[in-house]
Amino acid sequence: MWVWEQLGRCEGTFAPTPNPINAYDDIGGCYCEYDADKTYAAGDRISKREDGAQVVYECKNSPVDQWCDMIVSYSLAWYLHYIVLYFHLIHSLAIQLLSIKQCRLMNQEKARIG
Repeated sequence: MWVWEQLGRCEGTFAPTPNPINAYDDIGGCYCEYDADKTYAAGDRISKREDGAQVVYECKNSPVDQWCDMIVSYSLAWYLHYIVLYFHLIHSLAIQLLSIKQCRLMNQEKARIG
């Protein structure tokens, strides 16, 4: 996560996985669940249930701490990532279509001139 750092689990266990982010040990004790109505700052810790375990996160320091109030999930980062990819794709396709149209117009002009 780009704002919250996963510190470990405070109860439950993760299913076996090749993903090393889930390899955290029990840090001994849970924190309050993330609450979208609360204000969070750098260093604040919360917990969130993920894959059968209660996971502890800590809000990172500046400059990203200004987004600590955002929901703890990958979703925002992934959405932004896919939006950027989408616009790159659209831009690339538009350039290709313009190139094709330009080639056709040039070929038509050459055929007309003869």
